[in-house]
Amino acid sequence: MKVLMSVATIILPIIASVLFVSQIMFTNNLAQDGSTLKKITTTVDALTFENELLEEEIASASSLLEIQKKAVAGGFIEAKHFLTIAQGQYLVALNQKR
Repeated sequence: MKVLMSVATIILPIIASVLFVSQIMFTNNLAQDGSTLKKITTTVDALTFENELLEEEIASASSLLEIQKKAVAGGFIEAKHFLTIAQGQYLVALNQKR
């Protein structure tokens, strides 16, 4: 019985120490995971904001007024006359059989 008590007094503190150290390690890992999650969340928020700004830029750059300004700057002019081709008069190939 004395041997069992002496073994218990040696083994139990060792087990308690191992459990205490493992608890500290797991707590440290959880803290690191939390800070990593915060960094990722901050990055996602920043990228979402940047994407919204870029979508607004694309929308304004592709507006009709902006396209007209670019066309004028590129030397395009507005057409004075339009030529419309009617189907019955000019499109002979549509009526021919193969």
